[in-house]
Order: sequence, then C-alpha cells, then structure tokens
Amino acid sequence: MFQYIFLLFVLVQIVLSDDIYIYGPPQNGIYHPKDVMDIRYAVHSMGMTRIWSASAKLTNVETNTTIEGFPLTNWTASNNTQNFSHDIWTIPVDMPNGNYSMCVSGK
Repeated sequence: MFQYIFLLFVLVQIVLSDDIYIYGPPQNGIYHPKDVMDIRYAVHSMGMTRIWSASAKLTNVETNTTIEGFPLTNWTASNNTQNFSHDIWTIPVDMPNGNYSMCVSGK
C-alpha cells in the first residue's frame, strides 16, 4: 500500500509545470489616460515542464487588436536570477475607451 502511495506521489511531481502568477495590474482595474499601470508577474518553478521565457501583451477585447507601445515586460530564465518581472506603463492620452485584457504567456 505504501509503495503505491509513494509511486502516485512521484508521478504527480513529474507532471507539474511552472506557474505564472500575475500580481499587477489588479483584475478588473479601471484606468484613465495618464494613469500609471504597474505590471508585475512571477514565474514559480513547480516541476519538470519549465518556462524559459515569458512576456506580456495588452489586447482590446472588442476589436481583438494588440496595443502598440505596451511594454512586453520580458523575462527569461537564462539571464535572470530572480523569477519575477516588473515594468510600469503610462496610459496614453489617445488610447480608446474600452475593455482590455492583459495576457502573460510563457514558453
């Protein structure tokens, strides 16, 4: 019985992958032109499937267009001893009103 539980525990550890936790901006945050957006995320090593790089993008939900000028807030495992990324961005005056979605993707 103990051997099966131990084997199950080992197998669960193998299939875990790294996680990305977004700390900012807050979910459902409301911003206006000239507001400063604090962009923060962290990569947590969890298992064998490793994230080697990550970047952020901002997309208009209605038009599905990516916002130019949004900082990518790149992170790479090879040149970074810390597992987090941080950047700030001032909302442009000419940015259209609407709903936007920030996505952090890892490779």
